[in-house]
Amino acid sequence: MDILGYRAKIGLLLPYTNTIVQPECDSMRPMGVTNHTSRVENIYRPVNDLLAYEKTIGQGENLVEQALARLMPCKPDMVLLGHSLDAFYGGVEEETRSIERLTKYAGVEVVLPPSALVAALKVLIKGKRISLLTPYMPPGDEAVKHYFEDAGFEVKHVHGMRAQSPTSIAEITSAQLKDAINLIDGPEVDAIVQCGTNTATATFASQASVMLGKPMIACNVACYWLTLRKLGIKDQMSGFGDLLEKH
Repeated sequence: MDILGYRAKIGLLLPYTNTIVQPECDSMRPMGVTNHTSRVENIYRPVNDLLAYEKTIGQGENLVEQALARLMPCKPDMVLLGHSLDAFYGGVEEETRSIERLTKYAGVEVVLPPSALVAALKVLIKGKRISLLTPYMPPGDEAVKHYFEDAGFEVKHVHGMRAQSPTSIAEITSAQLKDAINLIDGPEVDAIVQCGTNTATATFASQASVMLGKPMIACNVACYWLTLRKLGIKDQMSGFGDLLEKH
């Protein structure tokens, strides 16, 4: 038995440029659970050429497998893919195939952000009307919108923050997030879903949910919550919204 990770060892697969997933997951880590990181090479997405940007979406699974190969020697009990845009590509069926391929490759279950967000929605709301907040350019927004519509949700609004580089996503402030959710909230919306793992929203979303009177679901919180629950770890904790506090 691992001395520190005596309840579970969680593998995190993160892009080279991602600086948010690891600290946010560490802040949600229960006693006896440890997180272990491997880095995924980034695909260059030109923000000034949207056709070229669109062609890159969904093309990174071989790079994820390379990072998995570097991760698995530490024998994690489950793996969380902390990279979301490619996982949305192609809708629910394509994500399901990706989960199956990566799980077979790893030999342990791999959790992807899109299905984690859907799982969170199913426990937090009874309705199907959502708004989406992303850090992406328009082709990324379309991929995310298509996924959630394919999953049976009615997407009322989408707002992409149009971050100019992968690292600039991590520079998005709480003030910018507040302005963005004000654009996509309304009585016709049951929940706001934040997509993109390099946007720091773990605690912001909890506060926003109180302010809005409806759930704002943070991507990293949904992913880590689902990973813990799949591992049979039921610890509840405050500060990250109803998912980790009540479910």
